[in-house]
Order: sequence, then C-alpha cells, then structure tokens
Amino acid sequence: MSSALRRFVPAAISGVLGVLVACSSDDATTSTPPLDAGTPDATSSTSSSSGGSTSSSASSSSGSSGTVDAGPDADASVVPAGPLTVTSPAFAAGGAIPAQHTCEGANLSPSLTWTGAPASAASFAVVVRDLSLAGSGNYHWVIWDIPANVSTLAEGVVKDAAPAVPAGAKQTYWSFGASYGWSGPCPPPADAAHQYRFEVLALPMAAAPVAANETSPTAADTVLQANAIARGSLTGSFER
Repeated sequence: MSSALRRFVPAAISGVLGVLVACSSDDATTSTPPLDAGTPDATSSTSSSSGGSTSSSASSSSGSSGTVDAGPDADASVVPAGPLTVTSPAFAAGGAIPAQHTCEGANLSPSLTWTGAPASAASFAVVVRDLSLAGSGNYHWVIWDIPANVSTLAEGVVKDAAPAVPAGAKQTYWSFGASYGWSGPCPPPADAAHQYRFEVLALPMAAAPVAANETSPTAADTVLQANAIARGSLTGSFER
C-alpha cells in the first residue's frame, strides 16, 4: 500500500466516524423535543394549577371578605329596636282602669302616650285585649295607620271606621259586636278583676297592609303584629 493510500484510509474512517457521531447527536437532539414539549405542559399544568389555586384562593379570600362585609350589615338589619314606653294619665301600670273608660261609665277610650319609637317608624297601631279571656275573641280596640308624628292619643277617639283624629287612622270592630273603635272593659260581675293590655306597635310603613274595610280585629292584628318593628305595652285592671 502506498503512503498516500495509508494517509487516505484513516482520514476516511475518521470522516465516517464523524458523520456517525453527528447523526447520533442529531437523533438525540431530535428525541429531546418531546421531552421538552412535555415540560411546558407540566409547567403549564403547574402554572394552571398555581393560577387556579391563586384564583381559587383569591376567590375564597374575596368571598370571605364579602361575608365579613355582609355580616355587620345583616346583623344591623336584624337588631330589634328597644321597647316603646307606654303611659296613660288615666291609670298607672298595673292600676285600675277608671269606670269612665268602661261599660260602667261613658265608655271613652283612655288617653295614651308612647315614647322610644325607632326613627324608621312610619306609623303606629294600638291593640287592646282582655288577657283574662282565653282565645282570640278578646279584643277591645284595634286602631292603626296612626301617623308617625303622633305619639299621644287623646281621650275619646271617635268610634268610626276612619275617625277624623288621628287623621288617616282606621279601626275595626271589637270582638263583642259590630261596633267600630273602642269598647271598654265589661267583665262579668262575678269575675275577679280582668287584666287589659294596651299595646302600641311601631310599623315601617305609613299604611299597613290590612285588607280594605277590615272589620275583624283578629285579622287586622295578625297583619299588624307581623309587620311591627317595635312595641311596648301598658296593663291595667278592671272589675265590676
């Protein structure tokens, strides 16, 4: 073999080996992308998971914050107003109701005054019941739609479905006959003293949703009690 050939063969072999190495390197490079392609997916998944977690956390945090913000408002909306204070110049709390306000006298409604109404009160109602009689048929007076600027009823409110004073007020029958407005205590003569509760209700509307021309004191009182936002009462007694 000539010296030239001896030089050519190693060079050729070296060249072939170089090509094979290069091809091997290209194959390795070609096989790498799927692995790299998987990495972004994992990263994307991680990012999505992280993003989702962040979003969920933010949403949860926001929701939690919203709940905290809503809490005080909700609490404030259900805080009941303090009780009204109800008094009468005719009798003290627990005292005897004078005969002039009963069937033994002129049968006039007694004067009543109330204080402590909430600022949201738009009207008032007065409900008088005989607590010594069981059941619902024990009403002596139901008057409602008393204007918000009124805090005293004078003695002797006119016995009409819509008395002129207080303006706009309405009354039902009492439980013992077809007579509008006040009808005073009149217990059986043999009974011990009956207890009468004068309850004042504050309502958030100027016109209570009582049915038009309602004559039933029970029906009217059911509506008034359901809508009351504050109340107070005065109790007196009477026996014959």
